Amino acid sequence: MKKIILSMFAVIALAVAVNAQAGFRLGIKGGGNFTQVSGNGLDGSYKVAYQLGGFMEIDFSKPIGIQPEVLFSQSNGKTATNASSVYTGLANNQDITLNYLSIPVLLRLNASKMITFLVGPQYSILVNNHQTTLQNGTQAFSNGDFAAVGGYRSI
Repeated sequence: MKKIILSMFAVIALAVAVNAQAGFRLGIKGGGNFTQVSGNGLDGSYKVAYQLGGFMEIDFSKPIGIQPEVLFSQSNGKTATNASSVYTGLANNQDITLNYLSIPVLLRLNASKMITFLVGPQYSILVNNHQTTLQNGTQAFSNGDFAAVGGYRSI
C-alpha cells in the first residue's frame, strides 16, 4: 500500500520535473454529490452532499497529461424507520454524514480544445469527526479504499 502511494508521488514529481517543457496549472474544484449510503439498518435513499478541493493539471504534451487532485467530499444518509441499533448503533431516522478525503490521480487525454477525458485510480480515506487528524492519518492505510474514476470535461 505504501509502495503505491510512493509511486503516485514519484509520478507527480516526475511530471513536475518535465514541467519545464509542458503546461502546468492549478485550480479549485467544488460541486454537489448525489450519494446513497446503504446497508443493514439504513434507508438507502439518495441524498445531496458536496465536495471541495483543488487540482493540478500537468501536461506532458498537448494531447496527454495527468491531473492529481485532493478533494474533501461528503456522503449523507439516514437510518431506517425500523432500524435496529444492532446494525448501526444509531437511533431510528437518524441522519448520517460520512466525510472523505479523496486523492485521485487522473490521466488527462485532450481530445480537442473543447473536450478532455479523465481516467485513473482514486484513494479515499474516511475522516471521522470524533478522531484527531493524527488518529485519522494513522488509520488511513487500513481504513482507506481504492476506486476507479472516469469522466470527461467540456469547456
